[in-house]
Order: sequence, then structure tokens, then C-alpha cells
Amino acid sequence: MYLDMEWLGYHWDNVKEFREYYKLAKKYNKLYIKSSSPLFHYQSPKDEYIDFQEVNIPEYDFIPSYEGMEDPFHLLFVHIPKCGGTTFEQPLDIMKHHLIKEGGDQKTIITGKLANQEVVDLIKDIEDTHSSFYCIHNTEWESLFKADPCPPGSDKTLSEIIATYHSNYKNQVVFSIIRNPKDRLLSYIKHKARKWDNEEIVKNIDAKNSLFDNSMHKHLFEYGSRDEINCIDINDTKSLIALKSTYLSSAKLPNILQSSRFNEGNTKRPIKITEKQIEEALYRCIAKGYLEKDENIDFDYKKFISEGEKVHPLTFVVSKDERYGIIPTKALFQNPPLLQ
Repeated sequence: MYLDMEWLGYHWDNVKEFREYYKLAKKYNKLYIKSSSPLFHYQSPKDEYIDFQEVNIPEYDFIPSYEGMEDPFHLLFVHIPKCGGTTFEQPLDIMKHHLIKEGGDQKTIITGKLANQEVVDLIKDIEDTHSSFYCIHNTEWESLFKADPCPPGSDKTLSEIIATYHSNYKNQVVFSIIRNPKDRLLSYIKHKARKWDNEEIVKNIDAKNSLFDNSMHKHLFEYGSRDEINCIDINDTKSLIALKSTYLSSAKLPNILQSSRFNEGNTKRPIKITEKQIEEALYRCIAKGYLEKDENIDFDYKKFISEGEKVHPLTFVVSKDERYGIIPTKALFQNPPLLQ
């Protein structure tokens, strides 16, 4: 159900059902782009922004959308599998579907997860906006934001090429969430084991261009320019909130209150292989060198801040019991916060 921003109340939709739709849409890439354009319109809030107050709800994160950020801001998330990326990106995409309003006076881009080159190619020439959020997963990303600094027939000097290259990153932050490489690989094996049996796991580990092979290195060095990627530690919650807050503020979207661990719960399928087989799969990967490049990356972690005095009058909530909806922000500032 799409809700416009004139609506206030406790109507909740089901996250599990949205995820099933989302997976189906991603399977048919062109249908996904055609039926769910990453560029969407929505309405500015009718009420004034309100004074910011701290929100302390156990196991939830409050991401404020501050008043007064007029600068353009474009956020590109290079989503490495099993690094907490779903917790960052999926609440934004769900919120987009909640706020779509044809003819709204605001517009932004929220792509959802772009998981292959065909989808990336489909949206390269999308209309420019004041703000945007792109999420790239297992594919090249640099062509989305960077015009060719040296097109065929160009007589540009090297210094001009370099200047053009870097000017394309103005008002843009490219980032990736990082976790311990071995922990990430183990989590990825368990993730795949919810879909594949042990024979299929081994087959894919041994495959050419295996998905298990140094995935962090591929995302940071092969899919785009490593120099442009800001690495953020998975446990640096303040920086992750600050980046999302800056995007929300620039786009004038509602605040978000979301579960701190969005992609966990009882909806996951059971793992099909034993603990011993998981351990054997991990050491099979290590023996093939699938951690060597990942463990030798200098991540050079960055930190970000976002601050303001007033916040958006509406808050989009993604609850722990897999429901979501919009509430007035002032309800969160009550003691205790009004969420029921």
C-alpha cells in the first residue's frame, strides 16, 4: 500500500511480504526498473520541523532528518555481502514505496539493491536530482556517477583528465561497510547454506570466478575506484547513522527509526548443512586463497558526523516485529515513546 504524507496514524504493513515482492522484482530486472522507478516524487511536510531530542529505545536506531541542509548530497553504497548492508539500505527502499506521491513537490532517487550490470545500465541516464541513494551489490558501479574523463577523440591533457575525474565526485560520498574478512566469509557460507546443500556449496567454492573468492577485494578494487570509497567499520554505528542522516536531510525525507539488526529474525530459512560441513567449507575457501587479498586490505576507516537543531515532523518506523509505518515524530519524544 502506498501512503501519502498527509496521512498520520498507526497503519502497519508487513516487511516479510515486501521482501518477497522485492526479491521477485529483482529477479526480473527490467520489470523492476519499469514498475518501481528509482526516481520518485513525494510531498514536503505540511508541519514545521520540531526541536531535536535524543531517542533512546533499546535495540533501535533513530536516524534524524535535519532541517536546513540545502546542499546537494549523493550517496553511493558499495554493498559487500554479509557486512550489515541490508540494515542500512532496505529501510530506505521500503520507505520510498510508502511515500510515493505522483506530482509531489520533492523528488529523489533510491535505487534499492542493484545487483547486476544490466540494471546499472538501465539507470545510468536517469534524471538528475538534488539528492540520491544508490546501492551497488556484486557489480561495477563507477559508471553511474562518473562521466568519461577522456572520451574518444579527446585532446585533454593528463591534468585536465584528472580534474574532470575528481569533479564528478563533488557532493558525493561513496562508502562501504566493512567487517572482519574471516567472519564475513563464514557468514556468507552460512547464508548460502540456507539455499544450497553441501554438494552445491562445494561446487560453487570450486567454480571459476567463485562468489566466495575475496569478495571484499573485488568490491573495493575491481568494481570501481578504491580511492573514492570510504570504508566504515560495521560497529561504527555513529558514522553509519550520520551518512544516512545527511542523505535524509538533503532529500527532506522523514526521520527513520529502525531495528538495529534489520536482517535478523525467525523468517530465515534453516541451514541445510552441518556445523562440521560449514567448517570444512570455510577451510576449503582458505586453502584456495579466498581470504588472502581480503585480509591484506588497508581499510583506512573513515568517520562521519551529522548534526542539527530541528528534525522532520514525521518518522518512518521499521519495527522489530516486521511491521512498518509513519508516525508523528513528537510521539517518539514522549516519555515513554508512543509506538503502540
